[in-house]
Amino acid sequence: MTYENEDSETYSEWVQRGNGAYQIEVCKDEGGTVESASVDVTGGGRNALLTISDGECKGLVYWQVDFGLGSSPPEGVPDYDPADFLMAAVGNSDRVSYNPSCTFPKEDKIDLLDREFDFDDEDNPTHVSVRFEVVSEEELDLHLAVFIRPPRDLIEEFGDEEVEAAAKDGECPIDAEDVDVEEQVEFGVASGTFGSGEHTLEIDLPTP
Repeated sequence: MTYENEDSETYSEWVQRGNGAYQIEVCKDEGGTVESASVDVTGGGRNALLTISDGECKGLVYWQVDFGLGSSPPEGVPDYDPADFLMAAVGNSDRVSYNPSCTFPKEDKIDLLDREFDFDDEDNPTHVSVRFEVVSEEELDLHLAVFIRPPRDLIEEFGDEEVEAAAKDGECPIDAEDVDVEEQVEFGVASGTFGSGEHTLEIDLPTP
C-alpha cells in the first residue's frame, strides 16, 4: 500500500469470508490518502480483482492526563514541579495505555482514593475522572488537565512487562522524557477549590 505522501506499508493478515474474497483491514495512525495498492497471489481465477472500499481518514489522537495541585497546569510547557504533581495517565483514542503512568502521593494533603483514573471505556476512551479525598485542614486548589501529545505508541515501545516491573519498584513507568512534554498541547482543564472530604474531577478526552 502506497500513500500520497510516498509512505508505504505491507500487510499480511488476510481473512477469507466463507469461500469468497480475502479481505484485510488497514489503518494508518495519522491518516493518509491511498495512492496505489498491490498484492502478490498464486492461483485464482481470471476474474480476480483487488478493490479498496470504506476508506476514511481517522487518525488516532494521543493524550496525557495530569492531576495536580493548583487551579491550572504550568503555563506553556506542562513541566510540573514535583511538589504540585499528583498523578498522570497516557493513552490514545483507541485505548488507555498506562493508568497511572506516574504518581506522587501527598498523604498530608490528599488521598488518591482509587490510585488511578476512571475512564468511560478502556478501549475507546472519551471521558476521564478522578476520585480523591482532601485530608488537609486547608482548602486546596486542584486541577485535571488533558494534553494532546505527538503520536507515539508507548505500549509497543516499552512493553507491558518492563512498565509493570518499574511500577512494582515504585518508579514512574512513563516519565516526561518519554512523552515529549515540550510538544504537548493543552486540550482542556477542569479545576476547583476543595475542602475536606471526598470529591471528583472529570473532563472529556480528545477524539478523532
